[in-house]
Amino acid sequence: MKIEATPKHAKVRVPSSLRALVRSECCNHLDGQHLGELPCAVLAGRRCGWFERALLPVASQQVQEAYSQMVSNGGQVHRRIASRHCQCGAALEPRQRYCETCRKERRRRSARKAQRKRRVPVSS
Repeated sequence: MKIEATPKHAKVRVPSSLRALVRSECCNHLDGQHLGELPCAVLAGRRCGWFERALLPVASQQVQEAYSQMVSNGGQVHRRIASRHCQCGAALEPRQRYCETCRKERRRRSARKAQRKRRVPVSS
């Protein structure tokens, strides 16, 4: 089983019950510190074969559910997708600022404003 190191800036939300079990019972932890060169796979949000074979069967149901949820979500326990809405109330896609209708209206308004600036005032 190949374990890759996670970047230091990667934040993984591991439930406290799961974290406590790993730090107290895992053979790779001594006084709360991981002994290996690579970070702990479970605390980094990845699967650990040893943890699944040795500790998970004797763990409480709550810890088992937290571990399976964390592993199935790719290391994120609580994944919230915030729905964003345009000023008119329409739902927006990711990386989208305005809905299609508001985008067209805003573009027209911006073009009119730019054209007004370019026009030369007519004097009589």
